[in-house]
Amino acid sequence: MSESSTVFTGSFAEVYDRYLVPMDFTPHGRRIAERVGARAPRSVLETAAGTGVVTRELARFLPPEVAITPPISISQ
Repeated sequence: MSESSTVFTGSFAEVYDRYLVPMDFTPHGRRIAERVGARAPRSVLETAAGTGVVTRELARFLPPEVAITPPISISQ
């Protein structure tokens, strides 16, 4: 095997976000958003842990009047 075929060049974060997130995490985020939506919440506290897929799916799935609240930052 040539050396060029074993060397990764580029941004792993971009590859991760472009390929792995839609393929692996989006279906799970969609299911979580559907389950949250079934409870008809007025607001949701988003814990912001991970890729952001759940937040995007909540925003896409829930009615616009449902408030999605991010956590407070403790680094301030």
